[in-house]
Amino acid sequence: MKATEKIKHLHLRAGFGLRPEEWAKKRKEPLNQQIDALFKQTKAQPFRALDFPFPKDPKSLSKKKRRELRKKSRKLRNQVNNQWVERMIRPKKESPLLDKMALFWHGHFACEPKLHHHAEEYLAAIRQHALGNFKDLLLAVSKSTAMILYLNNQQNRKKKPNENFARELMELFTLGRGHYSEQDIKESARAFTGWHCDPLQAQFQFKERQHDAGSKTFMGQTGNFAGEDIINIILQQKRCAEFLAEKLYAFFVNERQPNKKHISALADTIYNSQYDLQTALRFLFSADWFYDPKHLGANIKSPVLLLVQLARILDLRAENELAWLQPQQALGQLLFKPPNVAGWPGGRSWIDHSLLLMRLNLAAAIFEKTNIVFRPKDDPKAAGRGKGFRKLAVRANLAPLNKLCSQEKDILAALSDYLLLQAPKLSAPNFQAYLSLAQTKEEKIKAGSLLLLSTPEFQIC
Repeated sequence: MKATEKIKHLHLRAGFGLRPEEWAKKRKEPLNQQIDALFKQTKAQPFRALDFPFPKDPKSLSKKKRRELRKKSRKLRNQVNNQWVERMIRPKKESPLLDKMALFWHGHFACEPKLHHHAEEYLAAIRQHALGNFKDLLLAVSKSTAMILYLNNQQNRKKKPNENFARELMELFTLGRGHYSEQDIKESARAFTGWHCDPLQAQFQFKERQHDAGSKTFMGQTGNFAGEDIINIILQQKRCAEFLAEKLYAFFVNERQPNKKHISALADTIYNSQYDLQTALRFLFSADWFYDPKHLGANIKSPVLLLVQLARILDLRAENELAWLQPQQALGQLLFKPPNVAGWPGGRSWIDHSLLLMRLNLAAAIFEKTNIVFRPKDDPKAAGRGKGFRKLAVRANLAPLNKLCSQEKDILAALSDYLLLQAPKLSAPNFQAYLSLAQTKEEKIKAGSLLLLSTPEFQIC
């Protein structure tokens, strides 16, 4: 892999791609310096709290008022979504790796917060611990209101254990299927009894009267275990580090060609560092095999990565509160609404015939203000609401791109070098012929960008 390819590869995998002005500077910087920079400013800066405190006693309200209250809260959840996307586009004294990891954890700890303050609490947890220690993250998510309600731990009581959370804890969050027994699920569910929440205030509550304090046997160990003890025992299993390494490798390196040797090395790093996530990620981004040419363009950009990268390249500004929501929904990755607890499957599921067409038309919808079909992929009722034609409510600023290319003689080559990992399959003369129709340099930059951002090669990372 060439030096500039390594830089593009690193910033697409560890972040959301570089802005034009960042590319102008970083393409000449040493790679190790850029890896170091990813691990600075890793403390999450909080979002502005939404000015809508949930009433302490909504039961005193009429049914109609309570229905309106929940409707307004669900609508405000969209603002939390918008805040997060805006932060990915324009981070505030934060490494882009922080929100890339938060996005990874959102898929890993997939969860649908129903109300806005549940979403705020859940997002704060995954961002705060995104680059910390996995144990702290696991505890924080397990105690979040959103997860407790989503996996029914609110119904997990001493005399009637609910196994839903305990099962997913091992199957999806830590060990993977086949590495625990049904008895382990039953015993750990007993340990998590009493882990409840106050949904109105979005706060964890331990209800001692609902907790089963009796002796339990879990993975060969016996004691009066509480939920924290179960998590400690799980983390003692090397399998947990291996499970995390497999998922991190697929997300950051190659989702189609897992390499057992490299995954094993990553798992050793995770386990030996006692689940320190920065240690694990620094090892990954510094490994020679991370920059193997076969990984270049091996993954398909998720809808959120595609959208955020476009916004960073074109300095997009939202014109209304639906600007970031509609494309997420239409492309199949609406934040805070995963398809199920297993999260988004990723890979080729991001693209089918209609989704590819929509992806290829995004740039035209931005540049030309043309209509685009924003019909949610898995919404059977969508067809009944009309043809789904919408304009993308964003405004582009091409000044940074114009500045990047202002001194370039070959605009197409300069843009291709910045925007793509692989050269497009159409021949350069065809592209040049299209650019020749433009009159000014700015028009050529705009035409060239539209061409390259509409290629299949822009869909991969």
